[in-house]
Amino acid sequence: MPRKDTITLSLSTRTLTHTVTYLEDSEERQEAIYFFREHGTLLGFSEDVWNTISEMSTSQAQAYLDSNPVQQEWTSLTLPPRTLVSDEDLRRLRHIPEIRRLSIFPIRGITDAGVEHLKWLHRLEHLVFYSLNATDACLEHVANLSTLLALDMQMAPRISRSTFSEAVKRLPHLKSVWPPFSGTVSKELENLYYR
Repeated sequence: MPRKDTITLSLSTRTLTHTVTYLEDSEERQEAIYFFREHGTLLGFSEDVWNTISEMSTSQAQAYLDSNPVQQEWTSLTLPPRTLVSDEDLRRLRHIPEIRRLSIFPIRGITDAGVEHLKWLHRLEHLVFYSLNATDACLEHVANLSTLLALDMQMAPRISRSTFSEAVKRLPHLKSVWPPFSGTVSKELENLYYR
């Protein structure tokens, strides 16, 4: 059953407050959203809808929203350090393909195999991926994320800078890059982030 929500957007010239009707999500999508909200921070904002109504009058915009229910979009997911998320848990990303920003901070349970699930994120523009367990093998999956604009893998010390540099060359739109640190992670930092 569709649900309604009041949304407020502040523009430079005015503030818009409207009631948006969201379409019902599939059971799989509902479960994925619930999971990631429990284990991280999932944020949403439907730019497409706001771009459509931003120049309309208040009454025109509300009429448009009433007659055009939308799927709620989730644009950003952050999984903080020490989150209990595994490679297999990332398979849920296929049900939230609209994510544009993904930050996976030091999580021991995420390895090269988990990175493969990022292939479902067809609009991914910003990726932060920190992992003690990821190796050069994960870069084959990262290099296929053709929509990436920014890539940060500073805290992925088992990834070599040379392999990282080769993978980055395959990303045509990349503008900002933070390569892995060379060397080892200190025990203090490892304990802070990974234990």
